[in-house]
Amino acid sequence: MSFSTASVTSANQIGFAIGPFEDVDLSDFRELDDDEKLGTQAVRIHGYCLPGRATELRNTCMPLAKVGLQAHTMPRESLT
Repeated sequence: MSFSTASVTSANQIGFAIGPFEDVDLSDFRELDDDEKLGTQAVRIHGYCLPGRATELRNTCMPLAKVGLQAHTMPRESLT
């Protein structure tokens, strides 16, 4: 395995986790019209959890998809 960063990064900013993680697609929380608003800027949002914890992960991370959409559709003046 090899790993590289695009910029200088200190060791305490890098972490690895090994385990039987489940990959949960959190972008499923977005409505179809939300994806249309985002257009080509829509990205998939993934969460990782231990087996059997997908429901908890979805419950905890659900606002991520909503916040990302709100930040994209708000005028730039209100983001600063």
